[in-house]
Amino acid sequence: MKTFKIEGDDPCTVLGGIITYRMFVSNTGNVTLSNVVVDDPLLGGVIPGPVIGDANNNGLLDINEEWIYTGTYIITQEDIDNGEIVNQATATADAPNGDEVSDLSGSTVQNDDPTVTELCQDAEIAIVKEAYLNTTDGCNVVGDIIEYTFTVTNEGNVTLSDVVVTDPLEGLSPILFVGGDTNNDGNLDIDEVWVYTATYAITQADIDAGEVVNQALVTSTDPNGTEITDLSCFDINGDAPTVTELCQDAQIAIVKEGEFTGQGDCSVVGD
Repeated sequence: MKTFKIEGDDPCTVLGGIITYRMFVSNTGNVTLSNVVVDDPLLGGVIPGPVIGDANNNGLLDINEEWIYTGTYIITQEDIDNGEIVNQATATADAPNGDEVSDLSGSTVQNDDPTVTELCQDAEIAIVKEAYLNTTDGCNVVGDIIEYTFTVTNEGNVTLSDVVVTDPLEGLSPILFVGGDTNNDGNLDIDEVWVYTATYAITQADIDAGEVVNQALVTSTDPNGTEITDLSCFDINGDAPTVTELCQDAQIAIVKEGEFTGQGDCSVVGD
């Protein structure tokens, strides 16, 4: 029989977390067994031990005796992306007549079910959108450029794929990926930050409105094929649209001119 315990207080599985396995080897027959070996490929092969159970320290698995072995395993990112770890140990021993007896580990002594360690998956993605307004005059004019930066972060504990950033702002230039995929595998890895950029030329309608308000969307896919999304914000907290304030300079002018059309040196009524 094989049991496990995941060490740590984190509410969800983290890379490098430790699983402690306990393997219980019992003599359920009617002869003494020798040369007991417990092997688990996941834990590196033969498990040293036992750590407890050989009551008379004779190195023999006596009738109804139970030996306990332990081993540890460090969780990998592949394990978390799979959502579980499935493994099985094998116990072998020699009977007095030289025959080898063996058994695959199970959840009880009556079965040979592999040990399945469920791992918590927490798929999260975040996008932050920042705007920088280039002004060519003291106040905004049509054609001034807003430079947008989109920062996408994997804030969960699973690898994300098929990352796409979209923005419905009409007139926005194509959104370009400028960097962040450190291992060039096309996947947004844990804590990895990808950066995108785009530009927008402001219109008269924008200046009349006094601002440009828009919001981007990032979509991705978790290892289970589920779509993960987030709406952009101007910082990491919340999903508020990005608001770019535009300078408004309302002015009006009137010019009045008059022309004297009279005759002679002095004007008279009726001139």
